[in-house]
Amino acid sequence: MRICIVTQFFAPDITAAAFRLTESTVLLAQRGHDLRVITSHPHKALASDASATESFDESKILRAHLREVGAGGFKGYVLHYLSFVVGAVRCGWQLRRSGWRPDVLWATSPPLFTGLAGVILAVLFRCPVVLDIRDIWPDSAVSAGQMSGSGRAYRIGRLLEKGLYATVQAMTCVSKPMAEYLHSQSATPVTVVYNGIDPGQQMKVSPENIAKRIVYAGNLGRLQGLEMLIGAFQKSLNNPLFEGWEIVLIGAGAHEQMLRQRVADLDLGTRVRFIAPISKTAATRYLAESAVLFLNLKADAVFALTIPSKVFDYMLVSRPILGGIVGEGKALLEATGGNLCFTPSDEPSFVAALQKMITHLSDYEKHAASNAERVCRDFRREEQVATLEILLQKVASRA
Repeated sequence: MRICIVTQFFAPDITAAAFRLTESTVLLAQRGHDLRVITSHPHKALASDASATESFDESKILRAHLREVGAGGFKGYVLHYLSFVVGAVRCGWQLRRSGWRPDVLWATSPPLFTGLAGVILAVLFRCPVVLDIRDIWPDSAVSAGQMSGSGRAYRIGRLLEKGLYATVQAMTCVSKPMAEYLHSQSATPVTVVYNGIDPGQQMKVSPENIAKRIVYAGNLGRLQGLEMLIGAFQKSLNNPLFEGWEIVLIGAGAHEQMLRQRVADLDLGTRVRFIAPISKTAATRYLAESAVLFLNLKADAVFALTIPSKVFDYMLVSRPILGGIVGEGKALLEATGGNLCFTPSDEPSFVAALQKMITHLSDYEKHAASNAERVCRDFRREEQVATLEILLQKVASRA
């Protein structure tokens, strides 16, 4: 089967979307399919270390140039996203002229504008298109503070959302609650393809190599509650149990400078460290050698529909997790007994959870050993790609 994948994020970018799409593409190729990827030039948090990131044959990747977001606010983001649509169509035209034509096209968001590019390319190639939804847009943009929920931009975004849902032949998404939402918005069939893990990426670490640190790895943005983490940690330092502990933030993002200033204001310079983005392999090892892992997603109904990919990556290393999430992701964390959930972005709730975990850390460590067992049993990347493969074959055969 010939498959064209359209995504704005792909290796060597260091993002959850890039990891998912790159690993899925490699697995589809290993299963004998002929693939081409239309994506952008690397633009998101490139790794600072020299470790190789698993990628796809570069000769089969067509890369579009992106307009910089700049300081244009929401308008800047829209122009940035639209520049990918234009660039992707140009890449598609180049691919069409080469004589290669896909049996099916898989366009994956975010952003939802990638779906628009996918629909246009499907017309160009005269093939069916499957739309992959990882975030509900434009509502997620409203929750992230990128746009108003009552303005013209939001109304246009909703029209784009509804139009794409009705136009494509099928959809994939990353959780059951998100599938239920999509079913409520459109009659287009939906298949859940979870963010999965590769069991081969597990790392065994000796107990004596576990450092007394609370680690977050990912985007340093406004939705992740990192300012809350820093403030709560500062308030806990009078507790003797926190002697020798530190916070480590791995990644980059729009709020990095604000977080650095917060650390300086609280005089935590020796207790909070920032590490630039590193490869997935290096990050996995660092997580495995850390006592506690942190994740949080802003309290909002739209984010309750998804499972952050970080949930799976964190669980793979079998370390206790402090999670400020709800929905299916929270249920997954709580099922093993090795993790502790708190009210998202609520500092008093997080302070209580933090102190409880540090006080009873040995108990949480004992149960956290089941974290990897759970995700390796139920959320293997290879099995998720097999589900995707069956769907793509079905859609292509109908066409």
